[in-house]
Amino acid sequence: ARVLADGRLVRAVRICVVGDARVLDLGIEDAGGKRAYARVKSPAEIVWRVLTDFPSYPKWNPFLVSVQGNSSSGARLKIQARFPNGSAFQFSARIVKAIPATELRWRRRRLLEGVFDREQAFFIIPNGIKGVRFIQREHFSGLLAALIMPFISGKTTKAFSLMNLALKRTAEAK
Repeated sequence: ARVLADGRLVRAVRICVVGDARVLDLGIEDAGGKRAYARVKSPAEIVWRVLTDFPSYPKWNPFLVSVQGNSSSGARLKIQARFPNGSAFQFSARIVKAIPATELRWRRRRLLEGVFDREQAFFIIPNGIKGVRFIQREHFSGLLAALIMPFISGKTTKAFSLMNLALKRTAEAK
């Protein structure tokens, strides 16, 4: 583990290579969170279209296997997720930010606000003529976050990497 200049802790760096697709999992924890990214050789608008086409998730997304709702700010979502080990769960979330071709962010809470809250964000950052960098981040907060994170951190990181790789392949095929 090492600490970056901005205070974030890097625990592991893994590169998943499948064919010509590479997904870099930085394993960065920023005050209770995880993030992973992929370089995608597609315009931001195409990546956004893939990310927000929720009805198509069952066809390509190995992690978020079903999302019902729309991608506008304030919308409620019903989400079914599946970790790589096969364990599945459902949750509801509310979109707190939706900036086309740039950022999608939703928040969910368990029981009471401030006990164990999660915010998942997706960022699409232009990378010149090479396409975009797609970043998926989840931030955990609340009284129980430090206790729960060790149990879900590894599964979350692997699921993010698999989803990012699938999104990369889907967007680049369009």
